[in-house]
Amino acid sequence: MPQSAIRRSRLRIRTPQTAIHSLILAFAAAALLATSAWAAAGEPLPPQFMPSSELKPGMVGEGRTVFHGFKVEPFKATILGVRHNALPGSNMIIAKLEGPMLAGHGVVAGMSGSPVFVDGRLIGAVAYGWTFAYEPVCGITPIESMWQVWRNIGQPALAKPQPRSAGPELEAGAWDWEADWAKFQRIMNGSAPEQVSNSAIGAPQSAIDYQDSEYGRLRPLLTPFLISGASPAAVRRLAPFFASRGLELIDAGPLAAGAGADSAEPAPPLEPGSALSVPMLIGDMNVGGIGTVTWRDGDKLIAFGHPMRLGGGSATPMAAAWVISFMESYERSFKLGEVRDLVGTVDQDRIYAIGGKLGPVPPFIPINVVVGGPAAANPRAFRFKAWKDADYLPLLSMAAVDAAWTSGIGGGEMTIDTQYTIRLADGRAIAKKTVSSSEGGAIAIPLNLLLFDMFALLQNPFHEADVAGLDVSINARVGRRDGLELLSLTADHGQYRAGDTVRMSARVRPWRGAEQTRSIDLALPRPLKPGTYIIQLADSAAAQIVERMSRPGVFAPRRFEDVVGLVAASDFSPEQMRLYLFAPSATVVLKGKPLGEIPSSMETLVRESAPAQLQQQAVGNRLDMRVLSMEAPIQGSASLAIQVVDHFDE
Repeated sequence: MPQSAIRRSRLRIRTPQTAIHSLILAFAAAALLATSAWAAAGEPLPPQFMPSSELKPGMVGEGRTVFHGFKVEPFKATILGVRHNALPGSNMIIAKLEGPMLAGHGVVAGMSGSPVFVDGRLIGAVAYGWTFAYEPVCGITPIESMWQVWRNIGQPALAKPQPRSAGPELEAGAWDWEADWAKFQRIMNGSAPEQVSNSAIGAPQSAIDYQDSEYGRLRPLLTPFLISGASPAAVRRLAPFFASRGLELIDAGPLAAGAGADSAEPAPPLEPGSALSVPMLIGDMNVGGIGTVTWRDGDKLIAFGHPMRLGGGSATPMAAAWVISFMESYERSFKLGEVRDLVGTVDQDRIYAIGGKLGPVPPFIPINVVVGGPAAANPRAFRFKAWKDADYLPLLSMAAVDAAWTSGIGGGEMTIDTQYTIRLADGRAIAKKTVSSSEGGAIAIPLNLLLFDMFALLQNPFHEADVAGLDVSINARVGRRDGLELLSLTADHGQYRAGDTVRMSARVRPWRGAEQTRSIDLALPRPLKPGTYIIQLADSAAAQIVERMSRPGVFAPRRFEDVVGLVAASDFSPEQMRLYLFAPSATVVLKGKPLGEIPSSMETLVRESAPAQLQQQAVGNRLDMRVLSMEAPIQGSASLAIQVVDHFDE
């Protein structure tokens, strides 16, 4: 590669927030109003600050940031000019930076918020750069813009949407959780940029394309969200979700130890130029963003010089950060660091900066995972704390459990018994058990079950569940229990009387094995009208369909309590089969409630007059259901019809 090309690659700024201008335009009116209100109030900028109107090309200033550890060090900043109205209602200062580390790395991710002083007065924060620039030239957010954020620190956060019951939005049908769950999974897989439909938590409405490499585009400097202690699979699942929220996840490997790490040097008080972290998960695995403090006075501070998530009024944890090194990369250079002492709360996440107060920290949810069993390579208890945020908590929970599995169990052929309990603040608990086996991927089934439960509880449109904690136990046994396939189901006879026992034979085939016959008995209830009845033996996939058709109200939630019922009912273990007895008189179900046996003329009237979205077709009247435990996961479904008679024909 030519030396000039290498130089350009090394120094280029690749900041990922490619949709920032669309986000900014969406908030332009609010920004202009805020600027006008501030000016109209006649409140002067404090004397220790210098507005961009006083800057001239050629002025030389001093910037401050952390290059290693906690030490704030200076760098040189030469003012090149001021771009007027570069942001809505705000200028942008253009400067060239110089310093020992900057010569090799350029303007790196994690420097966002680094304060710049001219003649001893603060002019703003390093916050923007250009893609593929090979000079360390940056955009500085003026302090007069950031001061708007400062003045809002400590104000009541923007109110979250209130929990809603079946109002006008839901009268036309229940929560379409299957559609939202499918969108959620597509985002995790990185196959679609669309957001989860989630008005209850106010998720961002614009995805950010992290792969945009268009030349010469102005970008906010990346706030690197470093992840350590996670498996490669967990990183692959988390990264697209973070990208959909305008954040980029960087795998820091085992280097970033996280909050509570042993260190001889305690974090000093934060000051302008100090490294600042926004932790989301701490403990045996860590996820946290790193930026820089721009200004602090008393217990208030502002940082970054651009939004983190553009969350408006927020309640995000804030911590000191230890910088390990500058990581040089052809794609993008960044500060590698770790989360240290929790120090307060970010309560403002606006266009021009984030801001918050030192003191109380937003709540974290304890996640305790105990790994053991004969096949465990590293049996132990793992401890995590996840930021209590409805948008991120489902995936953070999944990633924490996966990290414990990877560290404590590892690979190989094995069978695992997994139990987890989601504890709610009101004293209720949702507990589930699964058994799964495979070569290295046995954890996939319980992880997906846990992820769905947390998704439904936290991201439904009615009410955000108050999760108090998550406890998980994983017991690993040597040996793989391969799956079974259900081939057929037959009954000894075709006719029965009420109260008789139906003796059936189920043909199953183990993987790499010969066919087997299993005996299954079903006692018919008494009394039972003569007629035709259906017996169905269903695996976990088929049972979900049957349950939704036979109990549509449970799977069509119209309030939060229905969601709790949905989560409890969605317990379909792959090593179980469900044996159903149905009276096959299908009837119409209106708003989740079967109408029973009504005259055909009345049923026709209901079908023609009631809105289609309020109607569902039931499979019939479910008379009995039994859960049959198998020794291994099983697939397949079979059914048969029997006749119930008053007496047998000779």
